[in-house]
Amino acid sequence: MRHLIILFLLFFSFVCVADQSSLINSKASDAPLNVILMIGDGMGRVQRDAATRFYLHQPAKLVMDRLPIQTQIKTDSLDGVTDSAASATAFATGIKTHNHVIGLDKEGKPRKNLTELAKEKFMSVGLVTTTQIAHATPAAFVAHVKHRKQMTTIAEQLSASDVDVLLGGGENDFLPKRESGRYEKPGHRNDARNLINTFKQKSFVYVSNKVELEKVDETKVNKLIGLFADKGMDVPHSPNLKLMTEKALAILSKNKNGFFLMAEGGQIDWAAHQNNAKQAMENTYHFDLAVGLARTFVEDNPNTLLIVTADHETGGMRVDEDEIETLKNAVEFIDKQGKSFYVSWSTKGHTGVPVPLSAMGKGAEYFSSVNDNTHVFSVIRDLWGFK
Repeated sequence: MRHLIILFLLFFSFVCVADQSSLINSKASDAPLNVILMIGDGMGRVQRDAATRFYLHQPAKLVMDRLPIQTQIKTDSLDGVTDSAASATAFATGIKTHNHVIGLDKEGKPRKNLTELAKEKFMSVGLVTTTQIAHATPAAFVAHVKHRKQMTTIAEQLSASDVDVLLGGGENDFLPKRESGRYEKPGHRNDARNLINTFKQKSFVYVSNKVELEKVDETKVNKLIGLFADKGMDVPHSPNLKLMTEKALAILSKNKNGFFLMAEGGQIDWAAHQNNAKQAMENTYHFDLAVGLARTFVEDNPNTLLIVTADHETGGMRVDEDEIETLKNAVEFIDKQGKSFYVSWSTKGHTGVPVPLSAMGKGAEYFSSVNDNTHVFSVIRDLWGFK
C-alpha cells in the first residue's frame, strides 16, 4: 500500500508539472509580436462622447469605441487623484508612486519600464506625443527622476536610451541656453550640451516639420527624432498625431523581433485644464484618427496588441441636452443632427473617475474586466514572458 501511495504522489506531481508547462506554453502562444499603447491624456468617458456627438452622425462611434474590448481602469496614485507622471509610471512600470514622480517607486528606487523590457527582447521602441517629448507621459517609459519638471534631465536620459523613434515637441529641452535650433526660443540646458547633435551622432535622422517628416523614407531610416516645436506642438498640430504614428509604425515594424509604441494625444488634457470644450473635442477626435490608423495596422498584422486608454480624466467634463442654469460655464454646441448640446466643467484640475480602456488584437482578452492602471504593465510584461 505504501508503494502505491508513493507511486500515486509521483504521478500526481508529474501531472501538475505537465499542466504548469502547458499553461506556460499557452501563455507564450498568446504573446503579441507588437504592442501599441495609445494614451489620450485627460480623456475620460465624456470627452469621448462629446467628440462623437460633435464630429459624427450618431449612432456612429469613434474608432476607439468600436474596438472589441471595452472596459475601464482606475487611476489613483499614492496621493489620491493622480497626475500624468504617476499614472504613466503605473502604465510603464506596474507600480504606484507619488504625483510628479517619473519611473521611481515610493522609496525613490528606479523601476524597470516597458521600454527596458522591450529592449531585452531586442524589440524596437517608439514614443510619440503632441506635447514635449520629455513631458510626463513619454518620459515615464524611459526616465527615472524625482520630478516631472526635470525635463532637461529627462531629455538627457532619452538621448542615452535605446529608443528608436521619438516624435513630438520640446526642442528647447535638448539645446543649451543662448542656442536656438530650428525654432525661435533658445534652449533650457545649463550644461552646454546640444543633445540633438548627440542623436545625430547615434545615426538618428532629425526632422523638424511636417514636410521633412513626410519625406522620410522609412525603408532606409531606422532611427528617427522629430521635434516640431519649442515646447508643446501648436494647435492644430503639424504634423498631426496620425502622421507621426504612421511614420513610427512604418519604421518600427521592420524589426523581426517586434516593437513597442506609445503614442499620446497629450493636449486633450491641456484643453480640459482650460475648460476649452472645442479644443478638447477636436483633440479627442484627432487622437481617434490615429487610433483608426493603428486599428488598420492590427487588422493587417494580427499578431499585434492595441490598447487605447487615458492616464486620468481632466476637468470633470459634462454634456447635457438642456442648458443647466446652475452651471454658469456651460457652452452650447450643435451636433451633426442639428441639435443643441451643452458642455460644462466642474473643475480645471484632474478628477479621480475611472477612465475607458479599449483593446483589440493578440492578448486583448486579458483586458476584459475593470482593473487598476498597473494592470496594463502586468499584462504586457506577462505576455512578453517576464515574471
